[in-house]
Amino acid sequence: MGDGSIIVDTKINDDGVKSGISKIGSIAKSGLKGVAVAVGTVASAFAGIVTASVKARGELEQQIGGVETLFKNSADKVIKNANNAFKTAGMSANEYMQNVTSFSASLLQSVAGDTNKAADIADMAMVDMADNANKMGTSMEAIQFAYQGFAKQNYTMLDNLKLGYGGTKTEMERLLKDAQKLTGVKYDINNLSDVYNAIHVIQKELGITGTTAKEASETLQGSLASAKASWDNFLSGSGDLGQVVESVNTALANIIRIVGEATPSIIENIVKTLPQILEMGGKLLQQLAQGIINNLPQLTETTLQIIQTLMTGLISNLPQIIQAGMQMITQLISGIAQMLPQLIPQAVECIITIVTGLLDNIDMIIDAAIQLIMRIGGWINKCITNFNRKNTYYNRKVK
Repeated sequence: MGDGSIIVDTKINDDGVKSGISKIGSIAKSGLKGVAVAVGTVASAFAGIVTASVKARGELEQQIGGVETLFKNSADKVIKNANNAFKTAGMSANEYMQNVTSFSASLLQSVAGDTNKAADIADMAMVDMADNANKMGTSMEAIQFAYQGFAKQNYTMLDNLKLGYGGTKTEMERLLKDAQKLTGVKYDINNLSDVYNAIHVIQKELGITGTTAKEASETLQGSLASAKASWDNFLSGSGDLGQVVESVNTALANIIRIVGEATPSIIENIVKTLPQILEMGGKLLQQLAQGIINNLPQLTETTLQIIQTLMTGLISNLPQIIQAGMQMITQLISGIAQMLPQLIPQAVECIITIVTGLLDNIDMIIDAAIQLIMRIGGWINKCITNFNRKNTYYNRKVK
């Protein structure tokens, strides 16, 4: 009975909301894990940079200390040249100062302690070393060893410079005389400043001078070396990030230029040789097909021989195969016969267990059989009753 009232069900099914919140929580956890991994990666990279920077800074301070000790009032000049060496010599400030200090004592002695002049000659020597390495292909280390040897009046590594002079004192004297012919200046082999200046004159005459600075801006290898040196300077604090960006941009420009120059040539060569490649491929396929056709009789004969050999071998070994098969069957039957005394009791025990189980449950089985028969009887009786009804209706309709 209605009483005129309306019941409003205010119960809200919040299963969807709970599921959604659960998913949001799962996504948030996954996102936070991703952020944590990213932050960890960045932190590790930053830690690596900081570690490298601290190490480079420590080395720089040590090198600056050596430069200040040797060059005194001209130390700033050497440091400035070192900071610019990533362009002029393709090396970092640390590497520059380390090499300069290795021969500066002898160099200062050769210029009577004139630190300003020594700074200029040292810079000239460092650039000459880099130019020689870039132009002649000698390792920078081998050239540096040669220059350090000259500071000790050891000329056995003069041939490392590949200027056409052997590694002897006599050859160095010949180099000084050749430089004198070019400049009219007399160079003393016992004066390190004169030796470095004479080498500079010969390298300039051979077109070696200035190649490092040129390659730093115009070649890929040179610009990459400059970029690496500027990065090392940035880590040590002797250079800023702007120098790194500038040198990297130069390297990228060289990469783009090289790719741009090489691509048309590559495409042109491919287009030019493509017909030959296709023709060669066609000829190869034709020769292969022709070879198969030409050798088809031999191939057929060989195939028949292989089949015949197999059949002959099979027929020849058929008695042994049959015998082996009979032996296997005999052994199987014998094994079964041997196991029969053990199998028969187990089989009898199994049958007895089955019969016992049936007898123990005979009442349930009979009851189930009776119910099944009764259901079948009921279904048959229902079918007969329906048939009689339909037959009576049909007879009435006919009458």
